[in-house]
Amino acid sequence: MWSHKYTYRDPVIERKIGALVQCVHVLVHGCDGNGIMSFVQTALDKNGYMPSVTEWSHEDVSETSKTTLGVMTRSNNRCIEIVMKDYGSNERYLLRNWIKKMSESFVISNQVTIGIKLIVIHNIEWFSKESQNILAIFAEKHAHCTRYLFTTNHTSLVNRSLLSQCYQLRVPRPDQGQLTTHIETILRQENRVSKRTVFDIVAENESHVENAVDATQMDVFGVESTLDRAFDEIYIIIKSKKVNKIKAIRDLIYTLLVNNISGTMIFTKSMHMLCSRETNVNTKHRIIAAAAMYEQRLHSCERPVYHLEAFFVLLLTFIS
Repeated sequence: MWSHKYTYRDPVIERKIGALVQCVHVLVHGCDGNGIMSFVQTALDKNGYMPSVTEWSHEDVSETSKTTLGVMTRSNNRCIEIVMKDYGSNERYLLRNWIKKMSESFVISNQVTIGIKLIVIHNIEWFSKESQNILAIFAEKHAHCTRYLFTTNHTSLVNRSLLSQCYQLRVPRPDQGQLTTHIETILRQENRVSKRTVFDIVAENESHVENAVDATQMDVFGVESTLDRAFDEIYIIIKSKKVNKIKAIRDLIYTLLVNNISGTMIFTKSMHMLCSRETNVNTKHRIIAAAAMYEQRLHSCERPVYHLEAFFVLLLTFIS
């Protein structure tokens, strides 16, 4: 995919990240689709912490003979980078018996000098509030030998004690002109032409870097978006005379979630799709209010499907 082949760059943000990690713990945050992970990895490469050619691997961290956690990570003598996901209660073992050990010591460079280790944890929100509190203690206690760099799209799920230990750097999505220029550069390098105006594709995807690039590539090759088709089916179900509408919608929600479509994206796309097809202004306002309410609740739970179902159940009470 072009979104993986061509990395969106912002040298200003990359320089800020590189300068900050040398002196403080850093939390890099912003909304989904702003390219945080790419900025961090480029900054690590430019500042000699983690060369971009370093390959990712799945390291097995065993809690018991019956439990093994597959952790996506890459590391060298100066830095270790970890991508968090939902490990349930096992994330406490990962923190106490793996990250703790890594944070307690200095590193020795090739020039036999003592240096500071950098621990990078992506998606810090997957740690529970209790584990984040312990991580804040580690950050304070081992600041003489270790720096932490965290990334998240949900600062509301980050413990205040951890926030207090970090410099917070917010990264916005690129503006439509910047992302349009990036995609047009990709098209020139691929020697391709988009059927639609790139600016319109970027605007439709609200400057979400990966989605906009993927949408352009699908447009170039004439591939129909399965995502759009799924939301069209949801609309057809809502407007149909089926008896058990929510069960049919639930199957589509599970399909979207399994294909890495976030709960927030489902709320956003559903809201835009329904509002664009509704003519009653009051109905549009109720759809927006419902999406805002349940999307906010989504961030305080472990299973987004519950709030997505509740959202569609509410819609079925006033959309006919």
